[in-house]
Amino acid sequence: MERVYNMDLGWKFSRGDDFQKDLKGHRQIYLSVKAGTISGPASKNFDDSGWREIDLPHDFVVESDIKEEYDEGKDHHKKGVAWYRKCFSLDAELKGKQIGICFEGIALAAKIYLNGSLIHRSFWAYSEHFIDVTDRLYVGGKVNTLVVLADSGMENFECWSYEGGGIYRHVKMYVKDKQSHIAHNGIFAYGELIDEKSKKWKLNVQTEIENVDYVDSVCAVKVAYSDGEKVIAEKTGDYVSVQKNGGKAFTTVSFDVNDPVLWDVDNPKTYSVKVSVLRDGEVVDEDSTVFGFKYYRFDPEKGFFLNGRHLKLQGISCHQDHAGVGVAQSDNLQYYRIKMLKEMGVNMYRSGHNNPAREVIDACDKLGILVMDENRHFEASEENLKHIANITKRDRNHPSVFLYCLLNEEPLQNTEEGEKIYKRLKEEVKKHDWTKMFTGAMHGNVSGAGQEMDVCGINYGYGYLDNLHKENPNVCIIGSENNSQVSTRGCLKTDREVGHVIAENDEECVPWGSTVRKNWKFARERDYMSGVTVWTGFDYHGECTMPWPTVLSQYGVIDMCGFYKGVAYFNRACYSKTPYLKLLPHWNHKEGDTVKVIAVSNCEQTELIVNGKSLGLADSDCCNPNEWVIPFEKGKIEARGYNGGKLVLTDERITAGEPKKIIIETDKKVYTNEGGDCVILNCSVVDENGVVNDVAENKLYFDVEGDAQLIGVGNGDPNAHENETIAERKLYYGRCQAIIRVKHKAKSVKITVRGDGLKSAEFVPQIENVGGAFVYSAVNNYITRLEATSASETWIDPLMKIDDDDMNTFLPLELEEGHFQQDYHKGWKLYRLLVKLPKSANGVSKERMFTLSLDDIRINRMYVFCDGRELYRKEYTHDFMTGSVNCEFTGVEGEIADIRILVHINIEKNDGCGFRKFFRIV
Repeated sequence: MERVYNMDLGWKFSRGDDFQKDLKGHRQIYLSVKAGTISGPASKNFDDSGWREIDLPHDFVVESDIKEEYDEGKDHHKKGVAWYRKCFSLDAELKGKQIGICFEGIALAAKIYLNGSLIHRSFWAYSEHFIDVTDRLYVGGKVNTLVVLADSGMENFECWSYEGGGIYRHVKMYVKDKQSHIAHNGIFAYGELIDEKSKKWKLNVQTEIENVDYVDSVCAVKVAYSDGEKVIAEKTGDYVSVQKNGGKAFTTVSFDVNDPVLWDVDNPKTYSVKVSVLRDGEVVDEDSTVFGFKYYRFDPEKGFFLNGRHLKLQGISCHQDHAGVGVAQSDNLQYYRIKMLKEMGVNMYRSGHNNPAREVIDACDKLGILVMDENRHFEASEENLKHIANITKRDRNHPSVFLYCLLNEEPLQNTEEGEKIYKRLKEEVKKHDWTKMFTGAMHGNVSGAGQEMDVCGINYGYGYLDNLHKENPNVCIIGSENNSQVSTRGCLKTDREVGHVIAENDEECVPWGSTVRKNWKFARERDYMSGVTVWTGFDYHGECTMPWPTVLSQYGVIDMCGFYKGVAYFNRACYSKTPYLKLLPHWNHKEGDTVKVIAVSNCEQTELIVNGKSLGLADSDCCNPNEWVIPFEKGKIEARGYNGGKLVLTDERITAGEPKKIIIETDKKVYTNEGGDCVILNCSVVDENGVVNDVAENKLYFDVEGDAQLIGVGNGDPNAHENETIAERKLYYGRCQAIIRVKHKAKSVKITVRGDGLKSAEFVPQIENVGGAFVYSAVNNYITRLEATSASETWIDPLMKIDDDDMNTFLPLELEEGHFQQDYHKGWKLYRLLVKLPKSANGVSKERMFTLSLDDIRINRMYVFCDGRELYRKEYTHDFMTGSVNCEFTGVEGEIADIRILVHINIEKNDGCGFRKFFRIV
């Protein structure tokens, strides 16, 4: 039976250089390239006691200070390398199972080590890596050491904006039957429309079976098809043979389905299948997946149709980082961001420019947003084809995924070479998913790679799109990247020279782009345009729209914290199908100021009332809303929206007084204690009458009590240089945000937000106890690897000199708990340990007392030395010495100790002698 374990908890973390730069001498280099004996932070017995403990997901780059000299081309955070270590033990019941570890995302490049061996290299920050560790994992008590070296250096970058660094997505362990198990992401469930009129479908469930054992197997799969509440149908397929040692077999079970509820952007209905693998009539493995029934098409003249109805695609594109936490977002933060886009009227999400986290697509499945799933690397190399296959197999069951986007603005896109690369990538995808359509984000024309696309994505191109369509009337077109308006939340007047801010009211864009309103007007007037994709949903680190001191992009319609800019309301008015009205801007200005007031609305008419006086009613449109330029006067302004002559909506702004009280809002009230849920705490201030002050700049402080930890802060200021992980933040145009992680097994949490001269606010989240399977971390102070001479009939000098290039006097020995050295029963034997002495918790090196513990020994004589000093001597000429010995010695923390143990045994028959427990130094 498949079991999935969460491995996110209890990692040790440290930033630092690659240890191999410090390798010295023949011996260290020799051992560093041998299985199980690598040195430095990747070794099994490296002392990480002074390292920081963290839980995943984690982005170490966002924790660094922001400076002008740090990499202006991408962002202003310090890059580099960092180490992650996790020690853990596994129950003996897992022996004989196939065990795989899946890293769902490591930025940017990585080396992964297990028990002293390099087992995997990653060059893809956006792809998951499933590693079969069956043969290298200790099962049954012995502590495993899993180590990741993450390198965010510029030589590894994949994108031109902020990419973060570290293990920024989840890590999971999968335990399966070795002979007959479902391959990782090996279930493909898809609906096939047989007849649109009669609404007859066929559900096909293809299962990929693997056998990593050394004997052939015969098995079958049983599939249960459910609607989320009950099993609708169940069927068992034919038995198939799966050859040993990596053999695979594919088997498909199909169901006839009449009139299923279709997955749609307005009703995102999902179903599920559970697949059980049967061998000799018993279930040996089991897995499940969610899917949905939908059908769709593109028409070159009329655009896009979903489930038979016309739908204009109202898309948005997003990078994957967020204020305070960078690319390491919790699951509920991913959902929070997607939900915000759905509320804006978004029905299509483009992952720019990479494969998104699983949780992003999960949220789109649940909320009803179609996904343009994007590939980062436009290459037909063998390695990239494997990457493309991984993307496809992971995402193919998601009902929200409808387009695979295989390129973005590639210089080769319009060439014959580009066409061949695109075709190779497309054919690789189709091996694993033959049900989706293909696109790419092009600019200029539709030649080359465009000839291989089902629908051609065009980035911007407002000046030539009509001609492009006229010259290519059979080509389906979608706006794959549009707008690129630029704006700063709260800013009413552009100041590029001093303030480095841009007005937020959909007034400015890049030369090749458009405002939100002009873009939507362009799309809605052209039926051939299947839809548009706003660039971007949220601001993001890097790709700065102005030089230093600006450190963010300002393309987002929403800032980095998820706070609406003025332009977001324009976007919402354009995308909304229901009446919408928002009055801009705030109403806190200086006496004598002249202010442009806008009633952002999709209502037919709008009216503005200033302190009870109407300024008139006028026709309105979401692409051309009503504006009034009026002198500021304290009080209240009100907008009214009318449809068919009837009042349908109102919105108002009131002049706020001095801030008196802190107000907080959270994404939800109940949080789980599995260790991954985060409180998203949005803060503002109000005056004595409870009116929000939208221009306040107070600094707020965050106090977290109980079982939680603040992990990030932000305020959306594109020119802020404060560290994003400290427990304080200044309000920027009246808003700031803190993100607090609820710890594993948390019982109580209390969060207090305070500020000078302000009444504090408190939030006590409700904590829900959850189960789940976890791989918990363990302290590894055991020494399992040592060296030993062969047994000798004569005395061995325990203090003999060992040359650096002598690799043969001592042979490597790996202790196994519960097992004596069966080949040793007579004579002298010298054991040697070269061990780095552990540091204290404060990490400060000093001379102190250590203890070497030797447990469960069975010998006649034993002599223990450390750096030439005798620590222990015991001689039993007739009887065995059994039990445990503790040897104390002084040493300097962090220094290498040369420990030698000379033993003698004299028996005729070996029934177990030597050491049966691991050594320990504490």
